[in-house]
Amino acid sequence: MAFALPSILMSVCSSCYTIADGIFIARYAGTMALSGLNMFWPAWSVEYGVGIMLAAGGSALIAKNMGEGRYGTARARFSGLAVVMLGLGVLTALVGNVWCEQICRALGASDLQLPYATDYARVHFSFGPCLFIQALAGVFFVTAGRPGLGLVSTCAAGAVNVALDYVFMVPMGMGVAGASLATGIGWAVPSLVFAGYFIKKRGTLYFTRPRMGWGVLRRICSNGISEMVTHLAVFVTGVLFNLSFMHYAGEAGVAALAVVFYFEYLFTAVYFGYSTGVAPIISFKFGNADSGQLRFVTRRNMQTLLVISLVAYAISMLTLPYTLPIFADRGTRVYELAHHGFVLYATSFLLAWVNIYASAHFTALSNGPVSAAISGARSFVFMVGSILLLPLALGIDGLWLSVPAAELLGGCLAVWFLARLRRRYGY
Repeated sequence: MAFALPSILMSVCSSCYTIADGIFIARYAGTMALSGLNMFWPAWSVEYGVGIMLAAGGSALIAKNMGEGRYGTARARFSGLAVVMLGLGVLTALVGNVWCEQICRALGASDLQLPYATDYARVHFSFGPCLFIQALAGVFFVTAGRPGLGLVSTCAAGAVNVALDYVFMVPMGMGVAGASLATGIGWAVPSLVFAGYFIKKRGTLYFTRPRMGWGVLRRICSNGISEMVTHLAVFVTGVLFNLSFMHYAGEAGVAALAVVFYFEYLFTAVYFGYSTGVAPIISFKFGNADSGQLRFVTRRNMQTLLVISLVAYAISMLTLPYTLPIFADRGTRVYELAHHGFVLYATSFLLAWVNIYASAHFTALSNGPVSAAISGARSFVFMVGSILLLPLALGIDGLWLSVPAAELLGGCLAVWFLARLRRRYGY
């Protein structure tokens, strides 16, 4: 729990960046602006998917090197990974700004949504380097045994983001561009703390002469491919959801979908945070062949996540009458659509942890293909299939139920893999 709790709080704080943007945009720019933001948001999944693939895959390999006592190799690979992430961030900033409007159009933004989507996207892309480095920081503060530092920097970033959301949008009247600027500056906080901490030779992990061959980079990508698959699936399903809700309910439907997604970000952030926090422990115990501890940690992880999921579902249902009006006024079409949809959608909170944990578990064991199979089946096969098929029979209710259906089918596959491979890895 010393590793998991700070990681959970970091993940929740990161989700609060997005949620804070949504609240301020909904209240001070209107639900049409919120709708436009949601049309662009799948693009973020591709960026963050690449970042978390490299961060999680690199953490699994580097933590294993540390467990084997190869600290020099771990430091060199860690430094090389940081250089790669910074380069990707610069490339994202350049490409995103040059083709910003084309990207938003390709994502399906209507004429009404396009001005809001492009205003947000231009600023968002400009902070590409900070986005990639803060993804690295969220994982490697835990790997370096300093989860508390990661927690403090992420909470500080969240506080800065919320404060600047108010400053830029209310007194300065910058609209959605102000919300995007606040988020980007928030990303810069953990990025600067990350650079300042690891540039000094303290602890067992710090910057040294970078070394990152293509073979090592392929191993890192292979280890973390499931995280990339998960976020690519979020991109595909996000676009499908947006286009489907535009078909059934217009821009108001997309705005209602955005509101429900904000609730999901908060609760699934707990599952992702816990799974990310315990992953270095699993990698370390696997690296030094401590099967007794590996069995104990795996069993306790699953018990804890089951309890968390039950609590998360109960909280979401009990607080809905008080939290939903933050985004949309009672009696509006957006409010009615979001309220009806949330009741159906929230059952996914009871199931999502199985897929998220199983994927992170196999990533930590350096079994990228199995981790990717779990993520890919749940996110691509089951999710896309549900989005395309359920509305044919149930209309818009089928869209709301597509996520719980995909989580159920994906959970069955995840449990099968966990049971089938438990003897090979000794958990």
